[in-house]
Amino acid sequence: MCYFSFIFNSRESVIDFKKGINTYKKNVVITTDEFELKADKVIEYKKNGITIKSEAYGNPVKFKQFDKSKNITMFGDAAKAFYYREENKVILFDYSITNKNGDRMIGKKGDFLLESLLTSN
Repeated sequence: MCYFSFIFNSRESVIDFKKGINTYKKNVVITTDEFELKADKVIEYKKNGITIKSEAYGNPVKFKQFDKSKNITMFGDAAKAFYYREENKVILFDYSITNKNGDRMIGKKGDFLLESLLTSN
């Protein structure tokens, strides 16, 4: 199992190494090889130096998911988005998602199991 790494960029941050809770505010951008997320505020929870959960809040939170060739496979926005690494899951609240075929999904709360964010084959 190979964990991917997050790259956080923000205008303000509060890092608590002792508790493993980091807060990023104002124009937060999180990027990985597989997705990009933009939010007003992100709270990152770490255990043993590894992100186990992230909570993103925004007006709205914007996100894009990429395939291995860096093509956008999905994009959308939400009022908030929670990511759980161990469950390989994202929960979106008040969201709208559009896939590469133009199909659109809108909902109040959606639980999405992710295919490949935890492993690389």
